[in-house]
This record gives sequence, C-alpha cells and structure tokens, in this order.
Amino acid sequence: MRQTSSTPVTEARLRRALRTVAIAIECHGDVYWPIFEALKAELDAKRSRRAQLAEFRKGLDTQHAAHRQGNVRLIQP
Repeated sequence: MRQTSSTPVTEARLRRALRTVAIAIECHGDVYWPIFEALKAELDAKRSRRAQLAEFRKGLDTQHAAHRQGNVRLIQP
C-alpha cells in the first residue's frame, strides 16, 4: 500500500533525497541505484516542466506588455 503525504515534492526535497541516497550507495553499494535514478528522473522532469513554463511565460509577458502599451490590436471575429 502506498502512503501519501500532504507535503509537496519540491526540487529541494528531491535534491536532499538524492544526497541521502548517494550516501547510501557509497556505504551500502549499488542496490540503491534504482532509487537514485527514479529521484533524478523526477527532479529532471520538474526542472524541464518549470523551464517549459518559463519559456511560455516569457512570450506571454511580452505580449501582455505590448498590449498594455497599446501596440497590440485585438481582432474581433
């Protein structure tokens, strides 16, 4: 049975978990590699999603700025 947590999985928590598992690998061997890889994949996915949103927001912020300055004309159907 999987236990759920009300605490969100943040990048900081993932980095701490990766450090902990890295220590476990050094002390106890490669048996913990699958856990390390799963945590790393989750961290990479979070970073990728954040980067994608930032890229989109940058374009969105530019459009909003142009609209506020009156440089964008809305087209009505």
